[in-house]
Amino acid sequence: MKFLKILPFILLWQNLFAQKIIYVNLAATGTNTGSTWQNAFLDLQDALASAQKNDTIWISKGTYFTNKDNDRKKYLVLPDGVSIYGGFNGTENLLNQRNIKQNKIIISGDIGVKNDSTDNSFCLLYIENPNSEITIDGITFSNTFANNTDIQEPYYGPISQGAAVFIDGYAQPLEKVNIINCVFEQNKTPAQSTQGNSIYASANKKDGSTPIQIKKCIFKENTNFNQIQVYGGTRNNGDIIVDSCEFRGNSGTNIFIHCEKGNENIFIANNTFLNNPQGISIHKYNQDTQIKITKNYFTGGKNADIQMFFPVVVKGEIIIDNNTFFKSAIVS
Repeated sequence: MKFLKILPFILLWQNLFAQKIIYVNLAATGTNTGSTWQNAFLDLQDALASAQKNDTIWISKGTYFTNKDNDRKKYLVLPDGVSIYGGFNGTENLLNQRNIKQNKIIISGDIGVKNDSTDNSFCLLYIENPNSEITIDGITFSNTFANNTDIQEPYYGPISQGAAVFIDGYAQPLEKVNIINCVFEQNKTPAQSTQGNSIYASANKKDGSTPIQIKKCIFKENTNFNQIQVYGGTRNNGDIIVDSCEFRGNSGTNIFIHCEKGNENIFIANNTFLNNPQGISIHKYNQDTQIKITKNYFTGGKNADIQMFFPVVVKGEIIIDNNTFFKSAIVS
């Protein structure tokens, strides 16, 4: 009996000590094993390949690419339960010692001819069915180009849809993905295309879910179809949160949420929308819902800043309050 009482504490101790920090540093001169800043991996791909559940990856300043083969279809894969943090200069011992603004970490899709977007990556980072909570913090994602016309590719997927970050949530149960202190810039899609997103989180209208928190991020000068696109599934999608972000000079819709039969809570608050065609668009096909859109600032919008489409009677609570509209469209 005493052993049974002690067993949970043994398992907890094992889990705690199973966690490790993996280091990535372009300037490292050591063993290239990721064990310390001096012995850090030189390539982010190697760090991701070695990471296991509950590990964290610390990335030092610099520009990283999806591959060295100039292959537009290749992207980085974030393992389940692994979180990545940027903002380091390669000397820190604690997470709170980093400086995100000073030590910029860029994951770039500009893998071919420099400054020629037509040969850029379709997708930068792919996350498949996260069963443990994941955090992406302090990373700049730039220079994707979602112009794939290969009809052999499935319509649904990171290559065909295109996204800087593609979250594939087609199975249950799923845990939340946190995207914090990140920048999305210069991600592109051809004119009149329905491809291209800075963040694409989708349950593909199946038995999945897409719980996500996007906080303190900047979306600027992207010509995507949407900046944030969330496609819910048929089960409880958890919370969809967009908080304290800035959307500046983008094309397309900044936040597009399409929910089927899931039971979501949608919270969009404290965001700033500057000179964008459209701010928020929510399409709901289920009756139970909780939506709160509050304390957002809109200016320079060309179309409706808040658009909602409900083909069914919504039973849940919808709150739209304390938003500011200046020289901008309002609600439709």
